[in-house]
Amino acid sequence: AALSADFELGDGGVTESIYDAPLLNGRTSLVVSPSTGRIPRTPVGEDRAGIPSRRMRGIPEGPEDRAMDERCMMGGTLPLRGSAFPARIFQTPEHLVIHYEFVNATIIVPLDDRPPVPTAIRQWTGTSRGSWDGDTLVIESTNFDPRWTFQGSGAGLRLVQRLTRIDQDTMHHEYTVYDPESFTEPWSAAYPLTNTRESIYEYACHEGNRSMSLLLSGARATEQMARFVGSFGLSSFERVGEADGDGPAFTDGMLSYDASGRVSVHLTNRENYLAYYGRYDVNVSRGVVHHAVDGGSRPDVRDRTLSHGYELTDDGDRLVLSLMGDDGVESRATWRRHR
Repeated sequence: AALSADFELGDGGVTESIYDAPLLNGRTSLVVSPSTGRIPRTPVGEDRAGIPSRRMRGIPEGPEDRAMDERCMMGGTLPLRGSAFPARIFQTPEHLVIHYEFVNATIIVPLDDRPPVPTAIRQWTGTSRGSWDGDTLVIESTNFDPRWTFQGSGAGLRLVQRLTRIDQDTMHHEYTVYDPESFTEPWSAAYPLTNTRESIYEYACHEGNRSMSLLLSGARATEQMARFVGSFGLSSFERVGEADGDGPAFTDGMLSYDASGRVSVHLTNRENYLAYYGRYDVNVSRGVVHHAVDGGSRPDVRDRTLSHGYELTDDGDRLVLSLMGDDGVESRATWRRHR
């Protein structure tokens, strides 16, 4: 069990100093071949490498644009590379096992001569076979799911990792990437893995994996709200339950509805120049207003507070605003969308 241990996955560069002390060896790149220290991408590889970051810009158009770790999904975990989460490596005579703390991902590498997996079978971590070259374990991985990319790789990715135990606390890790469609030449990176004395902990994702369903339900509510965004003109106004018929009969007014769920109301009685105005929070998914942010009436509107009770309901292109005053009289205004 020469390789068995728990290893930190820091890359050994200055950018990893937040996780551990940096390794100062004069190198400025993890890439050791080509000598430029740069990944030799083709135009296809360059475009593919930018896909993950492009998907994360702006507002996602659908669940496909959400990050995989947001849904507690592993994605690609090869090769062993920089992470705040450690990995446990242990071996038997027939297998090598790499267990990541992150998302509890586990990769099992057969060490015997079993035949390769058919190319039609694709997995996020590919399929791997291991063999010994002296004291170095060589792991060759292919059959990666093309929906995952490593530095711009495509469906033809072949990854070769070499693990060599340097001492009790250090593993030398080097990998070479082959993919003629994505890279102008094979390229290699190398860095040490350091044995950690810390435990591997359970990676507990959000309970029930409900994050995506909640995001989608919020989007549906936003879409519902968008149906009513705009301005509506008053088409009718009536008062219900007032015995003497006295009181303002509003003959004009506007109602505006914005995307944040706020309704602004302005009603005018042309004969007496009376006005009512108010602003409300609206729960559009239920079609009924439940809470007022502020609202009230001008002092010249018989000192009535029209926002004592109210609701806003929709009927196609109509919105009906019902206002219940302290005197028990209901005022009902119907609005139609401006075309």
